[in-house]
Amino acid sequence: MERFEGQVIAYLVFAIPALLLAALFYSFARTDIRYVPQPDVPAATNGAPMTSVVLSLALIFTIAILNGFIYRGIVTFLPLYLGERVSGAFKIQIASY
Repeated sequence: MERFEGQVIAYLVFAIPALLLAALFYSFARTDIRYVPQPDVPAATNGAPMTSVVLSLALIFTIAILNGFIYRGIVTFLPLYLGERVSGAFKIQIASY
């Protein structure tokens, strides 16, 4: 039961300041903004080319894939690799999972 109480305290430590900050932001957000309608302007015919959008999305997708490879390598491959190399180099036994 003590573990549960510790979790509740940990949540409250962050929840109480977050609620106070939310109330502060809400009080400052109550300002009037005037809306001035703009005259109708015809849409530009030559917008951003589609290739720049596709290249941007491909770059983001590639970065996400590389991030996944790096994460998987650090979590699974690196501990196994270092466990084999370090235990062999120093003649000690490292606990493996």
